Amino acid sequence: LIGGASKLSIFIALFQINSNLDTTMMKPIALVLAMSMSTLFQGADGHALEEPCACHAKELNVTIDCEDKDAMVTALADVQTLGCDQACESEACKKAFAVVQIHHDYCFDDEVPPILESEFHKYEDSCACCQIYRKRDPSKPDCPKPTCTTGAEGAGKVAYQDLIAQGCALDCSSDNCVASYRMLRAEHDTCDEEVLDQSAEEGIHAFEDICKEHTCNVLHEDDPDPLICLEEEEDETSAGSTTSTGILTGALFLLAALVVV
Repeated sequence: LIGGASKLSIFIALFQINSNLDTTMMKPIALVLAMSMSTLFQGADGHALEEPCACHAKELNVTIDCEDKDAMVTALADVQTLGCDQACESEACKKAFAVVQIHHDYCFDDEVPPILESEFHKYEDSCACCQIYRKRDPSKPDCPKPTCTTGAEGAGKVAYQDLIAQGCALDCSSDNCVASYRMLRAEHDTCDEEVLDQSAEEGIHAFEDICKEHTCNVLHEDDPDPLICLEEEEDETSAGSTTSTGILTGALFLLAALVVV
């Protein structure tokens, strides 16, 4: 995001440029700049991030506990019984799916019941997901940086195909198997769900047991604790950004209004 001081510098520079133009050009330019200001200050990609799971769980009164397999299985049964794959807007569906998704994404593979691994992906298209990375295992290395590119040449897709071609489901000890599994792990746990096709999205689970000694961390040591909701700090930052953007946008509209053609 563009900081407040940088925004002010941008505005001053734009004003100076406009001041050197003929007055017939200043008004339309100022109007265009004002209309695009909110988009400019949203950030490089302009996309809103998924809500952090720590905050989502807090809102729904969901407890995150990787040792409570009974709660995970019960929540999955609720998701199935309530038909959340067809309509997931009810509070009951939201809460049940949150329990399933958060534990699926955050807990270690051997902490999640196998049925959760196999059934979860049936509901992720109809139910809203929150954002959380798998918890860090200090005995494991960091995962490679994901590319998050789609299509046949995407790193995750290629890694999954390599795992199959190299027979890694039978023996995951080779350097090639380890590298492919870690790349697929990074892409699966970090990228948007549409990056991997369904076969790779679900197929990773076939390698988790055999490759568990070679897994890696997508959550880095200096990353914030994913179980702490930082919502209040984010809201304050967002409010400040919105206010300053509104002031500068208003200033540009005022500039346009004052220009006499």
